[in-house]
Amino acid sequence: MRKHVWLTAILTGLLNLAFAQGNETLIPFRHGQVWGAVDKDFNEVIPFNYDQVSFLTDQYYKVKIKGTEGVMDNKGRYVIEAKYDAVAPLNDTLFQVFLDGKVGAKLDTGTTILPIQYKTITSVKDTPYLIVEMEKKFGVMDVKGKERIKLYFDGVNHFRDQYFTVREGSRYMLVDDQMQSITKDYYDDIVALGETLLLIKRGEKWGCMDYSGKLVVPILFDRVMEAEKGYLQVQKGEQFGLYNLEGKQLLPVEFGKQIYLFESQKVWVSKGQNWLEYQLDNRQYQPVAYTVVVDSLRGYVRVMKDDNMVLVNKQMEEVTPTKYYEVKPYNSQLFMVQREKKWGLIDKKGVEILPLEYDNINDFLNGERKHKAAFEYDRIWDMPETDNNKQKKVTDNEGLNKVKKGEKWALINGEGKLLTPAVFDEIGITDQEGPVWIRQGELYGALAANGKQLIAPAYQGIEWNQEREVFKVIVNDKNGIVDKSGKTLVAPTYNQLLWCKDGKQLIVKKNNQWGCIALDDQTIIPFEYDRLMDLDKEYLVGIKTDKAVLLDRNGKVVIPAKYTHIELARDKQRKPIEGLFVVRDGYKAGLVNRNGKELIPAQYDQLNYERDGLIRVQQNKLGGYFDTTGTKYFAE
Repeated sequence: MRKHVWLTAILTGLLNLAFAQGNETLIPFRHGQVWGAVDKDFNEVIPFNYDQVSFLTDQYYKVKIKGTEGVMDNKGRYVIEAKYDAVAPLNDTLFQVFLDGKVGAKLDTGTTILPIQYKTITSVKDTPYLIVEMEKKFGVMDVKGKERIKLYFDGVNHFRDQYFTVREGSRYMLVDDQMQSITKDYYDDIVALGETLLLIKRGEKWGCMDYSGKLVVPILFDRVMEAEKGYLQVQKGEQFGLYNLEGKQLLPVEFGKQIYLFESQKVWVSKGQNWLEYQLDNRQYQPVAYTVVVDSLRGYVRVMKDDNMVLVNKQMEEVTPTKYYEVKPYNSQLFMVQREKKWGLIDKKGVEILPLEYDNINDFLNGERKHKAAFEYDRIWDMPETDNNKQKKVTDNEGLNKVKKGEKWALINGEGKLLTPAVFDEIGITDQEGPVWIRQGELYGALAANGKQLIAPAYQGIEWNQEREVFKVIVNDKNGIVDKSGKTLVAPTYNQLLWCKDGKQLIVKKNNQWGCIALDDQTIIPFEYDRLMDLDKEYLVGIKTDKAVLLDRNGKVVIPAKYTHIELARDKQRKPIEGLFVVRDGYKAGLVNRNGKELIPAQYDQLNYERDGLIRVQQNKLGGYFDTTGTKYFAE
């Protein structure tokens, strides 16, 4: 192992991050026309006689010489000889090797896993499987070279877990990684239905089976859909039926779309203009005891009885008195009721909580969410939690709400209690725990959750900030900040007002110039910038006459007005690298640290964090490396 004298003038300083905690990362770079790589002591590990040396994985390096490629480790040893047209990683220890238009696979021990005979090899993410292609046929191997699905099919796709769809012509079969057929036959389409079922299609008809291959629903229907838990609804033409998950047909396909299920093994179904009560266990039916079945809302079925609307629960019990024209579930304890176009609230015993004298009860939930039909989830609190609804928790009208009498609004709580008289032109409830904004005439104010006035209606506009628990207010088109007690924190004198990421300061605009102030209205950064932007919780960037300035939260200049752009340095996962900033002078990039020291001059066409404290740069299509101390690892 040699140490080159010519390196000492180039490789000065220590590699603090690149070799921390025994890391054996090498630095590839070019000397003259040849490439090699050195270790932390500047010893030559990969000799300088290659056309190119570059990072391949965390542990290995790609070397190229005389048009051929191979793989070396951090000791400078070949793990795959440089005799292939190309090499590429399949995972951390398995590599594709290409030769004469074919591809195979080798381990980092040099062991051949797959011979060089395939057209393509594709790894399946987070699995031990490789999908291989040869002569227009596909199969599946594992990373040990064992055949899992024979190389026979016109197409193979990973389905989920250990399952794959295989294609012959335009038809599909589901198989596992032991080549055992799940579906037993080919179908025109196979689609997952939940975690335990498969939709299968033949021609234009659909059926359903489970992963054991048991047919749950025969392939006879235009649609098969999940109904309430434990049931499947099927459609043929305009008629619907019902199956359970064991494959038993509970309802013949001769009813309307709306099917309401109750806990007593009874369902209500429509046939023509008539509604029937159907007993699932003995298939006996009789007419429903109501003149009209309207719809379902949040676990209740709405029906008409003697020209009045009644709610029926899952136990088939009437839960509201027969004296209202319209009834809606309001929350877990109350119901909205209407008679002669006036609305009120009653409890589960029928006791009037809010008198029927209001023209409107704002129903957040029923107004903002589209209710699902009974064949889906008609009780929204029974819906499975998914990524789509995790962030939108069901409020269920349990908190604050508003009611309207004539043209004026009043505030009520989740118990239906009136908190204010109906004197407001508008009430804005963005959080059902308060506070809320109010408008009287053209002026805005705010109320606490108990209806007590916090801020008198005196502002042109008002906006509650839940995170910081203050109001932004507008007076004469100027912005300021007021706390919950009505105390002015920041006088409304600013054209624009934006919160900083630290949550303690404000970026504000005044007289066409930007600055930064604290919540006590004291100036931190003077009003002298054309633009001012948050960078992170520690720094801001100001623009003055087309030059960027980096400032800390105390207003101290960290990087002076030398560059046209300043941004956070980020690693390959786009995470910020603490204390480092990419600077640009026009289209050229460099690197500066938090002390304002220029580590890499802004003269490179490209600048990207590679790994282990190494920054890759490129200039005039020639590349090399710096570390995060500014030490340079290539000769120009």
